[in-house]
Amino acid sequence: MNTTPVPIPHLASLVSEGKTLLSQDPDQFGAWIVAVYQEQETADWVELLHRLYDLPSIEQLLSTASSQTIDYADQIAVTVLALQKLLVSNQLRLAYLLYTPLIQAGILPCEKVLDLLLSLVNRLENSPTRNPEQRFQVCLQLREMAFELDPSQRDNLQALMFRALQTNDELAVVLY
Repeated sequence: MNTTPVPIPHLASLVSEGKTLLSQDPDQFGAWIVAVYQEQETADWVELLHRLYDLPSIEQLLSTASSQTIDYADQIAVTVLALQKLLVSNQLRLAYLLYTPLIQAGILPCEKVLDLLLSLVNRLENSPTRNPEQRFQVCLQLREMAFELDPSQRDNLQALMFRALQTNDELAVVLY
């Protein structure tokens, strides 16, 4: 089965507009990405994500989906997979700017993003191959992103409190 999407005529202009908004007006990008999501068929959405975020092709993304069954026709599943790729490649800001407006618009389930963030934290915390300080910082950022989505998630909150106490970050202790 050939899953390569047929390029949409205005895709190049959409990608250019999206990249401009990402760099110059992130707030406006949020409204734009929601509108674009709602207007696109799944194949076009996949191609847009691929070009907008310089992601691997959908075939490459699907082949690297660790033991997950991803339905190419499921726009949400493909979006979560793109988010995973952005997060794993440490493009946290880009991932945040993608998922936040989609969650706020009721398109992307918050639970899916929260699960993704916390599963990446768990994998990263158990990864012996990374620089410990860099690993600590990335895990902290991912946990803070998860905290923003669900401040009552107990395990994440405990980990954030523990780290804040370890680093004597009084402001973070008060926040959490």
